[in-house]
Amino acid sequence: MSPTPSIKHQSILRELSFLVYDFAKKNQLGEIYFAPCDVIFSNINIMQPDFIFISKENYQILTDLNIQGAPDLLVEILSPSSKETDRVYKKHVYEKFGVKEYWIIDTDNENVEVWALKNKKFQLAVKANKTQIIKSPSLKGFQINLSEIFNS
Repeated sequence: MSPTPSIKHQSILRELSFLVYDFAKKNQLGEIYFAPCDVIFSNINIMQPDFIFISKENYQILTDLNIQGAPDLLVEILSPSSKETDRVYKKHVYEKFGVKEYWIIDTDNENVEVWALKNKKFQLAVKANKTQIIKSPSLKGFQINLSEIFNS
């Protein structure tokens, strides 16, 4: 069994969730979910990302028990035990199955990498530190000053 996420991990997830939820709800864009929530890409590729956004146009992947298919945005918050998995394995799976956008939040270095799917390959859209503002390629109009999640 994996160790539970740190308080910093939980705090970042909380703040990010509030900001995305508020934006998505005001603009009627979609729904958010959190781990533990199974995202089933195939029989052998079942993930539980830290944060999940599914646009209204993509609701067909929602079931009563889990998510069956590629969400629009997935976020992983790195933990010491998950760094390699999140950066390599999960990134590969998310890319392979067509996740439009993938954020990797590094709590130690206080930065965020935003990977956007273009021509079926992830490309680094932006890498920003805790003092910068980033925009989401998938959530049109959404931007976040990273100090809002790192200084909570």
